[in-house]
Amino acid sequence: MSGPDLSDDLRRDAGGTAARWYARLRADDATDADRLAMRRWRVADPANARAWDAVSQADSRLNAMRDDPAIRAMRDRVRPRADATSARPWRSYAAAAAIMLTVGTSATWLIAGRAPPVREERIASATGQMRHLRLADGSVMTLDTASTAMVQAPGDERRVTLQRGRALFAVAKDAAHPFIVTAGDNTVTAVGTEFSVELAPDGMTVALIEGSVRVASPDATRLLSPGDVLTIANGRGTVRAGAATIDTEWRNGTLTFDAMPLGEVAAQLNRYATRQIVIGDPALARRPFSGVLLTRDGADALVAALDAYGTARVARTTRDQIVLMPQ
Repeated sequence: MSGPDLSDDLRRDAGGTAARWYARLRADDATDADRLAMRRWRVADPANARAWDAVSQADSRLNAMRDDPAIRAMRDRVRPRADATSARPWRSYAAAAAIMLTVGTSATWLIAGRAPPVREERIASATGQMRHLRLADGSVMTLDTASTAMVQAPGDERRVTLQRGRALFAVAKDAAHPFIVTAGDNTVTAVGTEFSVELAPDGMTVALIEGSVRVASPDATRLLSPGDVLTIANGRGTVRAGAATIDTEWRNGTLTFDAMPLGEVAAQLNRYATRQIVIGDPALARRPFSGVLLTRDGADALVAALDAYGTARVARTTRDQIVLMPQ
């Protein structure tokens, strides 16, 4: 048996996850790896630490609960079968009761073998569409083209899972309820601030406009300052100071490129249009491009600029593609 799936934990409440760790670490086959994984989960978020502290306090009361009539009656009603694997000492029942007392309904669902019910809403934008939404807590989410997010109903924490694309968040101030955005294996935690998160196949990018955020990823935890842009790719993170304004210009319908390879420029523009730019030559795809393009008609503007400068020509056009080759 292994510990709780931490990718699932990001979509569940901290109390329920603490209950699962509690039960796991008291199993006969608990390992040092389980204990290390629990410690990493606990320090990844203050809410996790608070939930674990609450469960730990319940643990200190287990000895007193041993002689509780209700626990004793529960133990006496359940008789172990002949095989040793089905036997459970009194402490297992007391632990289950303590968890239920500590974290309430979340533990009840988890003990029953099911995840607690979570109200989630799927929000998506079509190609070329940008959506502005006010969330239940008063925060505003701007979803870029071809993006998808799952928004949980606010509780002890406010959670959004970015499943595809990019989104900008203007977070309503609420110090008691952190605002947490999950993107892949990374989490971005804020209280009242403005930032964007972009999910890429090999990582993510966070651009902080104002306030502060804490970004927890498998390799490190970082605190960003206003203007910082953190890019995590292939497990490594780099920070560019003062780049957030340019990195979030997409919300105003413009994209700024600074010596970016043409292949990456095309990939960004392709998100906004059904007719795709195809760079038909690897060397051309590596050529740097600098400029400002509109998301609305950036593909046509790029093709015109490359043709005017003698960088590329249109080799073929179809209803779905514009194929570029070197001049």
